[in-house]
Amino acid sequence: MSSSAKNIIKRRSSLAAKKLDELTSEISNLVEASEQIAEDFEVAKEKLAVASYPGLNFTSIRDALCDMAENANQEWVPTILATTGSGPWDIEEFDQFLQKRDLDIFHMPSRDINGLIVGTSGWNEDDLSEQIYNRSPNSLRIYTQELFVLGMIVGRDPYEFLKQQAIDDVGLNHPAIQFILNQEFSWPWSELQLDDQDENEDWDIDGTDWANESVLKQMGYNASANGPDDSERRRILRRIFESDSLPGIESQEQQQRWGSKRSSRRLHSISHFLGWLINLQGSEKPAAKQKWASDLTWLKKEFYAKTMRFSWPTITSSSVQTVLNPATAWPFASEKRSSQRVARPAGNEYRNHLKPRHALAVMIGDKPQPSVESALTALRKYISENNLINRGSSLIQADDQLFSLAGQMYIKDSDLREIVEKNLSA
Repeated sequence: MSSSAKNIIKRRSSLAAKKLDELTSEISNLVEASEQIAEDFEVAKEKLAVASYPGLNFTSIRDALCDMAENANQEWVPTILATTGSGPWDIEEFDQFLQKRDLDIFHMPSRDINGLIVGTSGWNEDDLSEQIYNRSPNSLRIYTQELFVLGMIVGRDPYEFLKQQAIDDVGLNHPAIQFILNQEFSWPWSELQLDDQDENEDWDIDGTDWANESVLKQMGYNASANGPDDSERRRILRRIFESDSLPGIESQEQQQRWGSKRSSRRLHSISHFLGWLINLQGSEKPAAKQKWASDLTWLKKEFYAKTMRFSWPTITSSSVQTVLNPATAWPFASEKRSSQRVARPAGNEYRNHLKPRHALAVMIGDKPQPSVESALTALRKYISENNLINRGSSLIQADDQLFSLAGQMYIKDSDLREIVEKNLSA
């Protein structure tokens, strides 16, 4: 064999050996990666087992505890019960469990229902809103599945003997209870009952053209001389209150502010919008003001007086003073500006400072803040001065102003900084 042929074979052997080494290294890496994946998989299985393990929520343990308490006093149990949603127990299994204990289950929504048991998932927002709206005044008591079972074991309404912190913990971690609270329904937390507010506030409307672009106008509502008569205007208002969706409401924040159909939040936005119209334009449009005021009275009699508790606009001889910043019910931008302005210093005193947006400025003032911390301190001062800190828990109970800022009825103190940061602009 010639030397040149030997050299070719040698070079090819060297390249093959190098390729083999590379493949061996890659195989080794793949083996190592697969071992790590297998290890991670075992860890994940363990965590999943711990996370999904029902503990005391085993149906066998639940049934045994309830059987041991068979002679417990059950007079506290509401007479007409309904259930919605599953979690921790499947709703069909849970209904069977209740029926075996001589408790009848009725279909919701119904005005006659005075006890509602909710699971963590599978419940329907519209059904819950309709049940809350259609309930008899002050007659509906709502329980989670676990709380109701606890009451059956002890033989007492759990809200009568549980500590406040325990009740708070249940509500903060239960999606259905959070939704219910945002409907302004007073879930039976002894320290968190919603009371009507008597305070009135004049609002500096910033960048809002209500009359030209409102949701109500898009739905056909107006109080002009050639507009719809009383009956038609009220049909429109009813349609707005009961509609699944509203025109122009796109973001999650807007949907939350206007609420679901037939909810307190939906009526809150409609009524305070009319109040704002009377307050801003009533003196210039007396004929329209009379129609707005008449429709506001009709709304209160038709919907609010049944079961709702939020602060209703108060009509004075000259205007309506609303307790809700109307911008919180207003989803559209506009070029129109209010004539009410806060004078700014002539110099550069406020340069690079943080300007509170309107919903925050209502509570801490509209002067620019030197830092997020200073704005947070001012907000905490407002919360303290208005007694919004719930006794016995870490929750803050929002009034209308704070609700318009945070978008929820109950707030953790640890969430305040993020809320403030979102409502400051450079």
